[in-house]
Amino acid sequence: HDSSCPSKRTLERTPLQQPSAATAPRGVRATLQNMKVAAWQAPLTVREPDQVVARLRTQVERCEAAGVEVLCCPETVIGGLADGSPHPARFALCDAELLELLAPAASPSLAMIVGYIERGADAVFNTAAIVRGGGIVGRYRKVYPGDRSAYEPGAELPVFTLGSSGAPCGIAICNDVQS
Repeated sequence: HDSSCPSKRTLERTPLQQPSAATAPRGVRATLQNMKVAAWQAPLTVREPDQVVARLRTQVERCEAAGVEVLCCPETVIGGLADGSPHPARFALCDAELLELLAPAASPSLAMIVGYIERGADAVFNTAAIVRGGGIVGRYRKVYPGDRSAYEPGAELPVFTLGSSGAPCGIAICNDVQS
């Protein structure tokens, strides 16, 4: 992330805690339990970040009431897509800016996977951040942003541990699932 952006929180990667059924050593059973996951398709007509966060807060409240542990939000739900813009960096946020914007929607019990445009040191990325308890606990940068995209491609395919069961999860953004 951009070192020139003042961030009070550092990125913490949660270690994988339990084997999945596919990766467990022979004779070891995975002990993962069910996890409630919700997906929110934000209205495309709402583009102002504050308005999106207000609607996101409503979704967070609904998820908390229903016992949901992970809320998945759309690609670049915060700020919109920058492709085609002559200045894509103007849409980009650093960690501190993203966390400040999302503060009204923060939840101690719900992990949100939030799409946004991340400002890196020398580039912008189409990123999904995992936000929980007011901090960024993981991030995935789109690996295949497209031929004429404003974004630099990500270089990692991280696995995250989510939910009370410690479920191993990955993230894919749009074209990444086809490539």
